[in-house]
Amino acid sequence: MKRNKLVIGFFILLITAATTYIILNGIYEDAAMAAGKDLSVRELEQDIEFNDYRLIPINNEDDAREVITIYADRHNIDEDLYPDYMVERMVTNPELRDFVLEYPNHMEEDEDVNIVSISIRKDIDMAQGIPEFYQWDQRWGYRTYGSDLFAFTGCGPTCLSMVAVYLLGNDYMTPAWVAQFSMDNGYYDYENYSGTYWSLMYSGAEQLGLQSCEVTGEVWDIEEHLANGEPIIAIMGPGDFTSEGHFIVLVSCEDGYLRIIDPNSRERTSRLWDIDEVLPQIQGMWAYSV
Repeated sequence: MKRNKLVIGFFILLITAATTYIILNGIYEDAAMAAGKDLSVRELEQDIEFNDYRLIPINNEDDAREVITIYADRHNIDEDLYPDYMVERMVTNPELRDFVLEYPNHMEEDEDVNIVSISIRKDIDMAQGIPEFYQWDQRWGYRTYGSDLFAFTGCGPTCLSMVAVYLLGNDYMTPAWVAQFSMDNGYYDYENYSGTYWSLMYSGAEQLGLQSCEVTGEVWDIEEHLANGEPIIAIMGPGDFTSEGHFIVLVSCEDGYLRIIDPNSRERTSRLWDIDEVLPQIQGMWAYSV
């Protein structure tokens, strides 16, 4: 009997020890897993912070330079190749981020490359109506237009290109093509370097085969042209779209709200605009047909 009690006590001791080991081992494993998970999360966050420059909001020049530093380091680019004015442009319009970051890779491009080789067929096929072109598109944004890169001066030709391609049904009057047409025919103000002459929007448009009509500042006039399928190019003064002067396209109007295409901003293009909000900023307008 005494021997049986000893055997039973021994087994109880073994079971207790085994249970204690399992519990403690589980606790240690959980702790190690948690620590490893925390480390993994921290490493992932650091990796994202370092590698994905798109996650860094650009609110000032320091933010822009941080983005450039990360991008330049990852792509073995000399940071000195980014001029100060490019940094300033990125701060003014964060949508230029990728355009600015890619600038050193396009500095030495030959601008004599055949403009006709630029394809916009995919843009046309995907468009539901007027195709959206942006002046900082890398297909033409690094070319020179007048006094600066097309990305910064090309709003006029970009707007006229959208309208011409839509109404004439061609695929060769790209923003780059219209920009060259504008310079060749005296529609860029080289005397004051103030940008595109307004005359490109009526005389130049008619040379391209479009019928243009000046639009009054009356709401009913704007609505009537747009309802008839006649897009409008407007020159904007200081306000929501520019601090100086800027061309945009008015596409449609419904219930007092305009749909516009701003060639310098996808963000402004993506929203609807109260016509009473936009109208006071307009300095001139032309509607188009064929």
